[in-house]
Amino acid sequence: MQEPEELLTREETANRLRISIRTLDDMADSGEIQPVRIRGRVLYHPETIEAYVQRRVGGDRR
Repeated sequence: MQEPEELLTREETANRLRISIRTLDDMADSGEIQPVRIRGRVLYHPETIEAYVQRRVGGDRR
């Protein structure tokens, strides 16, 4: 299990994907990318971001 300091905030995740926070929130709401919720905070595993990018590169255009 990852330590909390290794998880990324919404802002960090949006920056890595070069999208807006609103777009990231929409993606999470639709199930396109899975956040981790800890005590009201919305965070992301770096591996989740990498898996999303790999799916997109692989041609999965949801």
